[in-house]
Amino acid sequence: MSKVTPSAARASLLAMAVMMTADADGEQEEANVVLAEYEALLGQPMAPGQLADAFAAARRDPDAVLEEIRATAMLPTEREAALCAAIRVCMADAELQDGEIATLPRVASALHLDTADVRRLMSVVWREERARAAR
Repeated sequence: MSKVTPSAARASLLAMAVMMTADADGEQEEANVVLAEYEALLGQPMAPGQLADAFAAARRDPDAVLEEIRATAMLPTEREAALCAAIRVCMADAELQDGEIATLPRVASALHLDTADVRRLMSVVWREERARAAR
């Protein structure tokens, strides 16, 4: 069962792809997180080539990708789920890069979320990851 609509899953994928472009390191770890997050959100695996296409689009024109995200009709819970997925991409290589710090607020803005939402959701994701690691 999916947590989000297909259009929200696409916006989430694009948000994660933009975050991947913000970090020159950890690409494989980040790709693994994107694949897992997408499947968790939509309830089915990503189609072959879908991640590569999203990543290429985000590299080519991140502003256009952010505009596509901004234009996607999403419920508030879907917007937060997309930002949480993008935050998990940042955490994939266990090191928050300057580019990721600069890009995360732009992704949040495209999702119609603000810096308070970023801080709150970073705390939520961080606590979830710590709990998962403790198991």
